[in-house]
Amino acid sequence: MTIRSLGRAAGALVMAAGVALPASASADVYWYNHGTETIGRATSSGGSVVQDFLRGVDPHSLAVTNTHVYWATGSAIGRAAQDGSGATDSFLSLPPSTTVYGVAASDDHLYWTTGTTIGRVSLDGSNPRPDFLAADADALMVEGEHLYWADGLGGGRIGRTRLDGTAPAQPAFITGLSNPISLASDGTHLYWASDNAKTIGRARLDGGSPPSPTFLTDTTLAGPDSISSVAVADGYLFWGRKPGSSRTPSFVGRAKLDGSDKRPYFLPATDPFTITAINSQAISFPTLQGTTVTAGPVPLAATASSGLPIRYSSSTPTVCRVNGSQVVLSAVGMCRVTAEQPGDARYLAAAPVTRAFAVAEPPAPPPPARPLPVSGLRAAVSKGTIRLRWTPPVDATAQTSYRVRITHKNKILSRVTMTTTAKFTRLRAKRLYTACVVTARPDSEQFSASRCITRRIPRR
Repeated sequence: MTIRSLGRAAGALVMAAGVALPASASADVYWYNHGTETIGRATSSGGSVVQDFLRGVDPHSLAVTNTHVYWATGSAIGRAAQDGSGATDSFLSLPPSTTVYGVAASDDHLYWTTGTTIGRVSLDGSNPRPDFLAADADALMVEGEHLYWADGLGGGRIGRTRLDGTAPAQPAFITGLSNPISLASDGTHLYWASDNAKTIGRARLDGGSPPSPTFLTDTTLAGPDSISSVAVADGYLFWGRKPGSSRTPSFVGRAKLDGSDKRPYFLPATDPFTITAINSQAISFPTLQGTTVTAGPVPLAATASSGLPIRYSSSTPTVCRVNGSQVVLSAVGMCRVTAEQPGDARYLAAAPVTRAFAVAEPPAPPPPARPLPVSGLRAAVSKGTIRLRWTPPVDATAQTSYRVRITHKNKILSRVTMTTTAKFTRLRAKRLYTACVVTARPDSEQFSASRCITRRIPRR
């Protein structure tokens, strides 16, 4: 797909066809193949290598965020989406007499240097400030709340200022270096490559210890060979190998951040003049267990390896909806919640993770247990009187009262008592009465049990 003519013999800026990485892969490392005028990319582990992600470019430097790749070329800054779409070499155009040497991105702004001035523009291309800061800068880097620059060709030092420009700049933050021309950071340390050198230097970002100009040396380089640029991602330090002769292999090297496990031939490249990198991240989202619709909100506990905040969404709004870091249940069915982390200027977007769980009706309450009858029912009979006594059932704690009735043929006398005794008087002599004590639960009187006894009233 031709974007526009660059006015060079190389022709037009083109996105390579079929270069999309697998959905599970992240493009962490980008480099400029000077010999072929292409931008290549790969994962930090060395997989999914694409040498011609973008064709027809000739950048001085590269920068990458979670959404876009930027490059400095001539008097303009180019940009393409992470998937290569929307590529243009004139995202930001400056006066033709200007040369852009370095670019760097924060979460909100893109910065560039013309060698003597640092400019700034919003990531959407609005509010450009070409004179954001006067500084002799050959390369830029953003870390935390600061913008760092390398003054390599003139001063041999590294400067810094706050991203918002509210504090005085520190043009001599680190001094006494040998022509630093490229910068990178792991959040704790700052790394740099020096012009025409085979070493990478390192210093603390807070300036708390003396710099180490020869932190890492690529011993496979010889003669005029040198390290052209540095980048950091996923716990690794990367560097571009600038060949001084046609016999020197062109590669991107890699080592651990402590300088160990050096692999100078890690990624094939064609004279990788400049490189950049961004960290990948992953989401850990614990499984959500099935629950009932009346159980209350379900807490969500996904985390990102970057430490950046998680965003949740529900794809089943009729069953459940997200409220902050909880899921509110509203109906029976399957609830599906997705955790996302879109990334920022230091981290790529994480692969979304979805969890599903069943929302069921609450279980029906168990029927009330049938009460037990009283025991030891006794009747004391005297003239016109029956006195009843009984022992409460073993589950008497569930009872609130006893219903006692006494019958003779079709005539019924009854009463309710809270005690374990009852007395009926004015009963007719010689008649046969049946006395019953009924136990019942207060929540359902249909579940009842009785104990009966029959006695005859003696003559007066």
